[in-house]
Amino acid sequence: MKKEILKNDIIVIGGGPAGVEAAITAAPYASSVVIISEGPVGDWGKLLSSRVWLTALDQMELMEQSPLLRTASKPGAFDLDLIAAHTDQVASSWRNYVTKELNQKGIQIAIGRASFTSSNQVQITSHTGRQELSANAIIIASGSVSNFPPGFEPDGKRVFSPSTIDQMKTLPKSIIVVGDGPIGFEFVDIFSRLGVHVTWIVLAGGPRSGFGKEADEFLISLFRERGVRVKAGPPIECIERGNDAISVIQNGSKIEAEMAFVNIGHSPNLGPLNLQTAGIEVNSRGLLEPDEFGRTNISNIYVAGDAIRFGPGTIAIGQARVAGLHAVKRKTSPFDHESTVISFGLNPQIAKVGTIQRDDGSVQSVSVPFRATILSHITNELEGFIRVAWDNEGRVVGGLAVGRNAADSLAPIAMAIKTGASINDLAEMQGPHPNISELPYITARKET
Repeated sequence: MKKEILKNDIIVIGGGPAGVEAAITAAPYASSVVIISEGPVGDWGKLLSSRVWLTALDQMELMEQSPLLRTASKPGAFDLDLIAAHTDQVASSWRNYVTKELNQKGIQIAIGRASFTSSNQVQITSHTGRQELSANAIIIASGSVSNFPPGFEPDGKRVFSPSTIDQMKTLPKSIIVVGDGPIGFEFVDIFSRLGVHVTWIVLAGGPRSGFGKEADEFLISLFRERGVRVKAGPPIECIERGNDAISVIQNGSKIEAEMAFVNIGHSPNLGPLNLQTAGIEVNSRGLLEPDEFGRTNISNIYVAGDAIRFGPGTIAIGQARVAGLHAVKRKTSPFDHESTVISFGLNPQIAKVGTIQRDDGSVQSVSVPFRATILSHITNELEGFIRVAWDNEGRVVGGLAVGRNAADSLAPIAMAIKTGASINDLAEMQGPHPNISELPYITARKET
């Protein structure tokens, strides 16, 4: 019996942020689009838990610290059951919204595991069996998976990870956080703000967020004031688990705490895809190296997101939009990293766009504190700064901001980079007053 192969214009592999963006972008120009997801589409799990925890903390602290909202009674405690329930509710609400959007645009949803059977055919394996699909173009947006060496795996009791943090039932008195990057910084922030004694173990030279030394030093200083103990050195050797505590062994010494949070690294979720059958090449690190439009070495197969490089969802979504347009032969420019704002955290939030410095000294910059706008005095959120950078020709090339909702302050800088505006152009403009987005203009005027 001949196997039926269903023909489509576009197949998108992955139901996360990048996959959904690619499918929605391509849909108006394609006769048919299928999105294949191993779980429900719209799963933003990697991003959601920390954001819900940070938002809850922010709301609690506003009640405690604001001179307008402070009351005699102490606000409610940080309820982990309530936080987990709200995370589930938000995830469900968002998945329903995304599914509705896909349905309205005529995008088919296939739940199952995808693997290539040729350069234009994909097999879907699910609990109902197997199905073959073919397409003119295929977009890989399959995300990434966490790395856990043997013995480091989360167990939902003593050892946790970003994707299992909602299994934590009670806050520990002490915790060891292993690993840095934006996720490590966020959870050190969360635990230390909750009064948990944090020991932070990172590799020599760390902690590093990837957003620059100035931002890192600001946060690390803040964390140390809360009592966070930073231990930078060689990789940890093992985690020993007891009934009431855990021990982490690093360089022969033992560090003890009630629990551990492990965030060591991520790998692209490419293993199940059977890339070699499609002729797709990967580099020595197991990543794909597409051209500026997301095309792999196989011209009808595109990639976006973590399979290129693990990073912010903003980057993955931007890459997916370019890949989606190019796959349906619409005119598009390559994805512009330099004018894309990336961020992590909330209060303080760390945000960056473009280039802040160059080794050859061709970039200058100037900074002002958040206190330079009256809004920070009204809200009593005085800590933080913004830095604006420009090149030897005076063109704005970058910005860095640290403070509550700092990313909002970088939107004018992103537009200046995109349009080739100068530091003088920025200085001649006036942002909405009082508002955090007026800070770039105030900063530019300090230089001019």
